[in-house]
Amino acid sequence: MITLENHTYSSRVGIFGECDRFIVAQRSVIDVRGSDGAYDVPTSRGGDAVIQVEARVTLRIEGSIINLTAGSGLSPPEPLTSGDVGSDAFAGGDAILDLVVTDPDPLMTIKNAEISLTAGDGGDAPDGLPPPGPDTGGRGGGFTRGGNVTGSVASGGEAKATLDGRFMDLRNVQLVLNGGRGGHAGDGGPTASGDRAGGGGGGYSGGDGAHAVPDLPAVPGGRVGGMVGYGGDAFLLTNGEVVNISLSLMDVTAGPGGDAGRGGDAAG
Repeated sequence: MITLENHTYSSRVGIFGECDRFIVAQRSVIDVRGSDGAYDVPTSRGGDAVIQVEARVTLRIEGSIINLTAGSGLSPPEPLTSGDVGSDAFAGGDAILDLVVTDPDPLMTIKNAEISLTAGDGGDAPDGLPPPGPDTGGRGGGFTRGGNVTGSVASGGEAKATLDGRFMDLRNVQLVLNGGRGGHAGDGGPTASGDRAGGGGGGYSGGDGAHAVPDLPAVPGGRVGGMVGYGGDAFLLTNGEVVNISLSLMDVTAGPGGDAGRGGDAAG
């Protein structure tokens, strides 16, 4: 059994390279696990779990198990910034299997094998905190207090399997690919009973509720655009002249998107 883990946040872990022959056989088990996101925006994305091999002559997987499990994005307990959040912060990592045979007359054989690719879930946005005092507004829920949220923030990771060879024979293979779930939006912070202030806004960047003492308006939340909270894709790509699949199970499921947040209760 080979187990590969990476404790460097947001990085890839796996098997990479080129060779003449790549053979996994005789009840071998390969388990690759990406790390979860760390408590910091730049390292909040889950790590990828990858096998990416190019064999020149032979590629054979027989009587063995391969598991690729990517890390999930960070679910912070509170907003980590008041600025903009973009790119792939808080997103789940990808699970990637990329097998290529380059010989002019090659054969890729996968028999009596179990292969599982599980992408990481996107991180959940934190709920807004209660107000710091009486007659003050509830805090907004989200990854940021008022900044814009764009890109693929909190999206689920992708599960991607690519098999590339002129002739491919897949027999009695169980191949399961699961895209990651999108991260849920946060709820707004409530106010206490008897307070005259507003509840916080929910979402990925909810604003703070209005204060009664002193009389201050609500703080608007930021804009949200792009693929924030999207579910991760899952797909199997085969590229060859002859692809024979028999007595096999192929289960490919994309991840669901994240749930919306709700505004905080104003109980005054």
